Amino acid sequence: MGQKLQHTILVVEDAEETREMLGEVFEYEGMLVITAVDGADAIAKIRNDMPDVILTDLRMPNMNGLEMSRYLKAQPEFLNIPIVLLSATLPSDLSEIPEVDVFLRKPCSIEEVIKTVKKTLR
Repeated sequence: MGQKLQHTILVVEDAEETREMLGEVFEYEGMLVITAVDGADAIAKIRNDMPDVILTDLRMPNMNGLEMSRYLKAQPEFLNIPIVLLSATLPSDLSEIPEVDVFLRKPCSIEEVIKTVKKTLR
């Protein structure tokens, strides 16, 4: 029997309390967690630790979640990393934003976030 490989999640969130809580939740779910305070920080960290999935807030200083997603999806080495975007406000036509794989509207339950992230890993 081979051991199941651990998935890595990058949590991108400028609110420290939320970032820490999400990190703890996904560690509890058995994932290796990397955290970043904004999109620019996330891009710097992705270069060293390639995540299996990215969970990002939309509104952040320096580089928001959508700007980060556009940058990553334009790079061949990052193109296939699924991106889950959390936001209280979502665009009316989600198909106009191909850089994000899944949108979750805040507020949502932590169970919904976990389920959505796990679904992107299949």
